[in-house]
Amino acid sequence: MGYGLWVWLQSWIVGTSAGLQAQDLRLFSGYAQDAWVAYRANRQGQVHLFLHHIDTSGYQNLGRTGLCLSEGDSTGIQAWEATLGEKNTLYVAWSTQKGTFLAALNAQGLLLWRFSEAATATQLTILPHPEGGAVLLKHTGQRLLLSQWTGTGQKLLEEPLAPDQPTQRKGRLTFSGPEGFWVIWEAFDGQRWQAWMQKWRWELRPATPPQPLSSLPHSIEKVEFIGDGFGGLLGVYERVSLTGAGKDLYLFRYNRSGQLLYEVPLCTEAGDQQNPRLYKRGTDLLVVWEDNRRQDWDLYYQRIDLNSGRPLLEAQGVGLLTLPGPQRHPHLVLDYFQNELIAVWIDHRRLQGDIYLQRYSAEGKPLWEFTGRPLIANPRQQHSLQVATQDFQYFWVGYLEDYPQEGTYPHLALLTTQGEVRWQKGLWGNRQRPHARCAHLQAYPWGGRLFLCWADDRDSAKVLQLYGQVLEPDQTPLWPISGRPIAPQPHLSQEEAQITFRQDTLWVLWQGRESDVEADLFAQAMLPTGERLFSQPFVVCGADRVQQEARWLSTPTKLYAYWTDSRSLEE
Repeated sequence: MGYGLWVWLQSWIVGTSAGLQAQDLRLFSGYAQDAWVAYRANRQGQVHLFLHHIDTSGYQNLGRTGLCLSEGDSTGIQAWEATLGEKNTLYVAWSTQKGTFLAALNAQGLLLWRFSEAATATQLTILPHPEGGAVLLKHTGQRLLLSQWTGTGQKLLEEPLAPDQPTQRKGRLTFSGPEGFWVIWEAFDGQRWQAWMQKWRWELRPATPPQPLSSLPHSIEKVEFIGDGFGGLLGVYERVSLTGAGKDLYLFRYNRSGQLLYEVPLCTEAGDQQNPRLYKRGTDLLVVWEDNRRQDWDLYYQRIDLNSGRPLLEAQGVGLLTLPGPQRHPHLVLDYFQNELIAVWIDHRRLQGDIYLQRYSAEGKPLWEFTGRPLIANPRQQHSLQVATQDFQYFWVGYLEDYPQEGTYPHLALLTTQGEVRWQKGLWGNRQRPHARCAHLQAYPWGGRLFLCWADDRDSAKVLQLYGQVLEPDQTPLWPISGRPIAPQPHLSQEEAQITFRQDTLWVLWQGRESDVEADLFAQAMLPTGERLFSQPFVVCGADRVQQEARWLSTPTKLYAYWTDSRSLEE
């Protein structure tokens, strides 16, 4: 075991956030006052998939560097997608040159299960199953395949989508209700790409036959859609003019049986209308989009009566913001209590992209400063905006920010619906060196396994954080390859770790040093799976000045800690 440990350490290097080039940001609001942030990033020449989990207090369960889900695979991420399911379980699917992978993680970032198959995919879409598990839509290069997975990672079956269509692409999924889900995709008919739709049952049986999405003779470029709350499908698509006159927006609704209820123009003004987003509130549908009718991208908005498809505001929409400089990528947050809404967007009034927000009445009238309020406005470029509602009071804003000659890094902010920024922070670790400095390695037998504990500075160049790893007898890591954070404390340097075991539980005691004259003692308990028994580390001693040289004292029935203490200036 000793020789195997030496070999493992010689080949193991902990990467940091230095030079990170993040892209494809995703944001998911959890069910326990928390959020997941996921993105693909090039780190030191390799493209990996990263996850962060954070609660409304700002605590990061996976540390500031986050979890590299694809670590150990240097072939690069070709496609990926994620969704949040039952019990706050995050399902993540990704494909590399080695194959396609599907994993489930709990709120602590623990890997519940992981499945892989040799076939690769060029596109992945995933939807949580109401009884646990997920439905995966995979594009193999020519065809689209649907597969069903249980909550324990078992693949039940796989079915082709519209098998008589030889060439397909851009498949996506949305909920229909208890009876099933909708699939929308594109198929090539020999002359052009055409949008198609079909409803499926949760047991992966077709509920309706495949049919063209539009009954009108025009080309569709992009479709945004949601369930209508009654088993049907509701959406907006971009109609592309064959004469080069621009893009318009059309609204459609199908009932639960796949019968068309209406397909009507939403906005056909001069110039392009694009990138619509849909939000359902009661019997209204709220739509926001980018509009170029004034030769300068602005934000427009419309309320629709769901039953008839009739607009409730001005026929071509209401301008939410029509200031000079492009406004792009709008999102809405609905305030159900006051029947109002908050818009968040990327604003180019100062050339580079900043993030602004504004509160509006249901009719689209601004309620704050006319120009909106900046969430972030600096000389750097912000992009890849994502917004997710937490509850009726809070919402999350995630985005990427370019740092010249350094990289592109993710950020997350928590705001109230009244516009108050509770906190705003960058999600990255040490950017000063490409690899972490490791120190204080310890090794302990844990049943038939070996537990390793060390401190490194991947999360910050100024402080050390404790990490752990469990090695199987064959030297296979049980936890993530780069280790699992014991209990992240980004503002304290974690030192002098002491380990003890009681049955199958690991107890870690350490010093959290704030400065040379202030250091407290903390502890955490973990299971072999990596699960923490406490949501955050608990304080063993938080007295003034320095507590150090702490040790565990174990008896048959209790666990004690003792240490030296300088609170009285004398040890």
